[in-house]
Amino acid sequence: VLDEDGANVLSQFQETVSGIEDFISENIQNACKDFAKEHLEGKMGKVAMPLRAAITGSTQSPSVFLCAEVLGRDEVLKRIEKAVEVFDS
Repeated sequence: VLDEDGANVLSQFQETVSGIEDFISENIQNACKDFAKEHLEGKMGKVAMPLRAAITGSTQSPSVFLCAEVLGRDEVLKRIEKAVEVFDS
């Protein structure tokens, strides 16, 4: 579900997640879009899909941004870290 490229993207995306002031779905989605524009030629799926896999453990879920909001920033960061660690070892 999550490959090495996706883990690398998530590793970079962690700082963006940490910097989202009001951790609500709309702001998370906008941060994802901005990150994709800056780092991934605008391909939002290259960050949203690994994020979905990291926080839900699946390739299918309700809105990944809504899931992130419900889980909260701390839990999302923990799950991203755990997903990235798999590829760092």
